[in-house]
Amino acid sequence: RIRTISETVMFFPENRIFPVAMSIDAILLLLIFLMRQKIIRKLAEKNDLFKNNSYQKFNKIAYSLIISSTLGLFLLSNVTLKDSKVVHLVSACFFFFGIIIYLGLSDIWAKRVGYKIGYISTIIPYLAFVLATIYTIITLILYRNRFIYSIGSLLEYASSALIFLKILFNAKRNADTYHTEWKRARKI
Repeated sequence: RIRTISETVMFFPENRIFPVAMSIDAILLLLIFLMRQKIIRKLAEKNDLFKNNSYQKFNKIAYSLIISSTLGLFLLSNVTLKDSKVVHLVSACFFFFGIIIYLGLSDIWAKRVGYKIGYISTIIPYLAFVLATIYTIITLILYRNRFIYSIGSLLEYASSALIFLKILFNAKRNADTYHTEWKRARKI
């Protein structure tokens, strides 16, 4: 049987290394997402959408998802399955589904305010959502069948890789946007 990510980090030394690395990742994710929200906000202001009711709702939902997904990652990495299975699995749901839903919603609004997003980058959150949903169903319902459980583990790895890829796309795009704005501001 192929183990899930959570099962691979239950014992020493992984149970010490993983929390430190993922806590740093949670902080970096928070910064990347806040930067993205700032870019979307600036573009919304520029396009006179900032006071729009649906934008304000999106903003509240986006910040809630940012907080829940980063806290979910922090708890997920610091509380192993051995420590508390319930806390670990609930944190995993908050992280995986929070981040995937945030990425999808922020893409919709980013496009709406004129932020260019590539086709592949656009479909990644939806694909990750499908994989994470199937993985969750397998883990909760079909966990007794070793072969199917292994497929679920592979889906977890795939959805994690897709999230990582999407964050890389976002970070690069955010950095390019900030760099362009910085250069424009220096010329003034």
